[in-house]
Amino acid sequence: MISKISKVSLAGLFVAISIILSRFFAGDMIIGGLSVLRISFGPVPIYISGILLGPIYGAITGILADTLGYLVKPLGPYFPGFALNGALSGLIPGLLASYYNENKSWLRLFLIIAIAEAITSIMLTPLWLSMITGKAFIAFLPSNLLSRVFLVPIHVTLVKMILKYSRRAMPSLR
Repeated sequence: MISKISKVSLAGLFVAISIILSRFFAGDMIIGGLSVLRISFGPVPIYISGILLGPIYGAITGILADTLGYLVKPLGPYFPGFALNGALSGLIPGLLASYYNENKSWLRLFLIIAIAEAITSIMLTPLWLSMITGKAFIAFLPSNLLSRVFLVPIHVTLVKMILKYSRRAMPSLR
């Protein structure tokens, strides 16, 4: 079993990696002057935090990554709904992965991440954007849906590879 000190340390590391990936190594695809697709690997450390450390640490990692990331490099006005997205990005994989302790196959990881992405990126993000901008919810839905079709398999591949090698580096991880 992994100690609380190790969990806090790893959660802090995942927060830092998520901030770097989402704030400095992310890009927007712009068509007609509008950002239609944001490509970011920032959620991957949050998923891993939830899967390895549990749903509570995953949720805390997601909240801290969003809030501290905003303080480091704001990408628009602060909106607490996105912190909720971060929390759910760690909580949902943590809860679902707890049912599959050692057997995290490709299909199970795909379902875990797809469910988290469906709730946060496909349902909630367009809601938050419509609340911020005053535009219709449906206006933001197609681009978020399209981006998840491409990003979910990439996120699953990254999570699977990192989980495989993290167990070799730290056998005490669940």
